Amino acid sequence: MNIVYTIGLIAAFISGFFVALKSMQIGLRWNIQTANKQEPELHSPIAPIIESAQQNKVDKANKYSTEQVNEWMFGEGK
Repeated sequence: MNIVYTIGLIAAFISGFFVALKSMQIGLRWNIQTANKQEPELHSPIAPIIESAQQNKVDKANKYSTEQVNEWMFGEGK
């Protein structure tokens, strides 16, 4: 059990270190943007993944709708 605690503690310190570095990077970027009279912006790293999943759902819904209309107009065999 002590090994699990030790691994968990080490993982917490490592992840905390990377979170601190990333937050410093974002803070410095915002500081530079405000110094250059630009409006600070935050780019979400998961935005392309979310957009892809949403587009996939839209494509499936469009395909289903098309199939339903074709079945209604032409019958089951098409």
